[in-house]
Amino acid sequence: MMHKLMQNFAKYLMDVWQILARYSFAFLLFTGFGLSISFASEKKAADGILMIVGYDGSAWHPYIATIDEHTKFNRNSWIKIHGIRDPVNLTRQPGSGDFYLKGNNGQLYRYQVASKTQSPLLSSKLETGSTNNYTQLRAHKDGIVMVKLLAGKSRDTQLVSTETPLSKTVDSQVEPAIKSLVKQASAQFHPLIHQQKLFYAHVSCRLACDPLIMEVWQQDLNTGKARQLTLLNATSYLHSVNTEGKQGFVSSNQRGYYHLARLDFVTHKISWLTQGQVTDSFPSISRNGDLYFIRRTPAGTHLMVLQKEDMAILAEHSTPEVMAKKISLPKGVQKIRYLEINN
Repeated sequence: MMHKLMQNFAKYLMDVWQILARYSFAFLLFTGFGLSISFASEKKAADGILMIVGYDGSAWHPYIATIDEHTKFNRNSWIKIHGIRDPVNLTRQPGSGDFYLKGNNGQLYRYQVASKTQSPLLSSKLETGSTNNYTQLRAHKDGIVMVKLLAGKSRDTQLVSTETPLSKTVDSQVEPAIKSLVKQASAQFHPLIHQQKLFYAHVSCRLACDPLIMEVWQQDLNTGKARQLTLLNATSYLHSVNTEGKQGFVSSNQRGYYHLARLDFVTHKISWLTQGQVTDSFPSISRNGDLYFIRRTPAGTHLMVLQKEDMAILAEHSTPEVMAKKISLPKGVQKIRYLEINN
């Protein structure tokens, strides 16, 4: 009998070894309440890290989940970052997995996942008594880009970014340098850097316009040349770009409600993806082509996904069909207010 048990145990170990041989670690993160490990196939890397900001009944926290071909979202798919509470703005940097946030005191912070520590960022550049303010932080490979509110107001803004790679400042006393990317006598919002291109929403009419007119622009960071990408005469912003850099995903109220659209950077064609009496925001494209977003309805707020195959069908129809599916929120979370994907 003992011999039989040893044979079965040996077979079990061999099965485990074969499974591990086919898979590699794609995501490893310690949280304050335990260790979470996810796997992804060596043949297909994870399609991104999905990050939302959710309210658990007492505070707002970031939650993250790995997207890959095996992902089937449920309440246990999410990892809660307990060390961050009630951020005004929040973004997660690809690669390092560190978070950058704006606190209720107006200060900017870096939260290091490995050490679970939070430290001030740009403290010497936020002068005491200064009326300038920063908002809409968005991380990219080497740093963060953000909106600088002149005199603390949204009427006049600048788009600025960290010039020193943030990876070189983590374990040193050196603060990242700041440089201005867009400085005009107007307002720009929703900055995003992708493949040496800066995407942003430019306010073209801000005083006598109802609604506000905000169009999507692109600036080549190598040449400095900028061009307008949309002409929707509405409030529109781009939130993500696909891996190839050929398409962007926009939220716009051009049709009365905020609906999502795919923008082709070559043809400038707009393809509407959602419809109805809803508010769809933060369209975030994953590496595999699925589109995640937040939908607000009178019945509540939902996390949604529009799969790549369904978007291909939508492209053949002039009127979008209702194909988006709901995704389970983390346990105890009823409200969410932000979404981004790190590819």
